[in-house]
Amino acid sequence: GGMGQGGGTTTTTTTTTTGTGGAAECKSNAGCTFPKAVCDVEQAKCVECITFADCGFEPGTVCSKGACVCPNLGADGKPDPAFAFCPAYGGQPDRCVNIQTSKDDCGECGHPCFGACNAGACADPWEPTSAVGAPEARRDHVAVWDPADHLMVVWGGDDGSKALDTGAIYDPATRVWTKTSMVDAPSPRFNATAVWDDNNHTMIVWGGQNAGTPLATGGLFDPKTNTWKPLPLDVNAPAGRWNHTAAWTGTSMIVWGGFDGSSRLNTGAVYEPLLKGWTPLVSGAPAPAGRDGHTAVWRTASNTMFIWGGFDGTNVLGDGALYDKGTGWSSLNPNALGTPPTPRSLHTAVWNLTSTLIWGGADASGSFADGTSHKGDNGDWTPITQSNNVPEPRRRHTAVWIANQMIIWGGESDPSAPHKLYDNGYSFKDPASPWVALPIVPIPGRTRHTAVVDEAEKHMILWGGLTDAGVTSTGAIYTAK
Repeated sequence: GGMGQGGGTTTTTTTTTTGTGGAAECKSNAGCTFPKAVCDVEQAKCVECITFADCGFEPGTVCSKGACVCPNLGADGKPDPAFAFCPAYGGQPDRCVNIQTSKDDCGECGHPCFGACNAGACADPWEPTSAVGAPEARRDHVAVWDPADHLMVVWGGDDGSKALDTGAIYDPATRVWTKTSMVDAPSPRFNATAVWDDNNHTMIVWGGQNAGTPLATGGLFDPKTNTWKPLPLDVNAPAGRWNHTAAWTGTSMIVWGGFDGSSRLNTGAVYEPLLKGWTPLVSGAPAPAGRDGHTAVWRTASNTMFIWGGFDGTNVLGDGALYDKGTGWSSLNPNALGTPPTPRSLHTAVWNLTSTLIWGGADASGSFADGTSHKGDNGDWTPITQSNNVPEPRRRHTAVWIANQMIIWGGESDPSAPHKLYDNGYSFKDPASPWVALPIVPIPGRTRHTAVVDEAEKHMILWGGLTDAGVTSTGAIYTAK
């Protein structure tokens, strides 16, 4: 049989040897290095094992043909490659598993699935983010995707009792979390903004609050080197605020609006990485009314920032404006075709390369389950279909554009009973096309979470937020089709 090949009667000597790993004659264990740590003098080569006792470093394995393998042999007496030894990971013990079918070790050790594992791949389009080494639970944090190194960065937020200045870098391919450096990190905060600067390979964090104090500071974070640099404080930097918006233009970050603890602001500034400083917004037409809870989208087709909706401290707003870095503010076309969305705040807006898609949100009377597309420089409005599986009314959800579709997920219903935190999502490919319900993912419903997009892999990564049980450090990855 193939079990314990070369074992039982062979003895080893204590003669010194210069050979290792079978490249030269081995005469003692001292000449063999781990994992081929045992000298088989009969074959004059280093092996993992000669007797079963030699496999103690991988509990549950047996010695077969000089190797420690999981005890599942095929008809030919050779180890079945479907079975692998997995070391202790994520609270699980050392184990021998079938990586073709194990939902906890699918395809490789430590790769869990929510559902079945078929032929080494998760059958469900959802996969959990790793809980091993994940940052502490939080809500109202920031998150960005680094497309060059395929990493997600989460930072800051509120753990339910205090603001945080911690975070982590997540590699979905290896499911490894790495804590963000604390050296030169911004002060603890939540309700900040973050954008990804793909030219300088940095996350730009700015603003936010700590216990109701508005912050006017920020930082530049490079996930590849895990280093921070403070954002400059100069005369053109915006005043402190939270619940503002930040739009990335491709070369700079535009901060606008927000709340400073007493007033809704209609001011902002532009951070220019090339200049390593702030520049004022261009003067010209008056800025829109001050607000928070609004959305801001950078329209690549016309190089303008489009803001919409929000709350001015008294009323929920149903207006918007365009900002051009060269000419300043301009009103939306009053002669545009179609009807704009009703006034709303806490909604979402995404750019699909030709249109801005506004959906959901709330006014004083409740949450919405409708939306509108704002297309082109003429600003024509087209309602988003409400037929089919239209999502339930919600606010504080997330929305992303990925794989030629908008996906909304999570959020909350009206605060009045019965208040619900949603654990579901929906997608559509065109404003006139029907909604499609996403498969349900077995993570708690939540709001104030984050969603980032990995375009290369067609992944949407959800993480953190507030659940019925409090803040969470759980997340999930959805593969869009």
